Amino acid sequence: MSAGPPTFKQRCRSHPPQIGCWLNTASPIVAELIASSGYDCVLIDREHSPADMMTALAMLYAARTAGCAVLLRVPANDAAEIKRAADIGVDGIMVPQVESAADAERAARSAYYPPAGSRGAAPGVIRASGFGRNASYMAQAAQRMLLMCQIESARGADAVEEIARVPGVGLLFVGPYDFSAGLGHPGEPDHPAVRGSIERIEQTCHQAGMPIGGIPTPGRSARQLIEAGYALVLPGSDAAFLRDGAARQLKDLAEPLEAARGR
Repeated sequence: MSAGPPTFKQRCRSHPPQIGCWLNTASPIVAELIASSGYDCVLIDREHSPADMMTALAMLYAARTAGCAVLLRVPANDAAEIKRAADIGVDGIMVPQVESAADAERAARSAYYPPAGSRGAAPGVIRASGFGRNASYMAQAAQRMLLMCQIESARGADAVEEIARVPGVGLLFVGPYDFSAGLGHPGEPDHPAVRGSIERIEQTCHQAGMPIGGIPTPGRSARQLIEAGYALVLPGSDAAFLRDGAARQLKDLAEPLEAARGR
């Protein structure tokens, strides 16, 4: 019997890099549009967007129509939030502000069923199991779920070796903007001190065989992240595309509009 296509978790290791897009507008329609554009994945952001769980579920439905992997960033390292994200059937969960092995262990316990963790079990009714139709769901869940821990503080950087060793953690994701603020350089993700810390994280991950993810900054493009061996790169967001597209159109029309209105 065929083992089926590789999961997104497997593709991060076997076919890096995976390229995705943030979803910050809390819109299922935009989620479908972005997912159908050819990305490997989309990431529903519940930390920095107004999306609640029902909105996230609608976005998941919409993105899946395009056959796109769907990831979700929970608002905090909270067992209830992580459990609910896993229960709706996303391919991966991103946990922000992981600063220690203990933080990573708490996230892993929340994401996985016993004996690996302590996730509450309701396989007979949750969407992830096909509402109970997939009898093997619990046995397969740990193999399918990609748990991503965000390293975005000096404390997290100092503990990255220990975090990378925590069972169940599948990828470390660098947050350069929070990182720069925490190091005393807010709004400067390319400051030499920030860049040096991030490069040390990258080296540690590569040495440990831990996939790493991240976002481009003004001084470091998505292409450069790919060349640095990143397994997951999220180079844009739906909100930024709308913002920049609107600004570009109005800039292109500024001269004829000024001329027409000045008549």
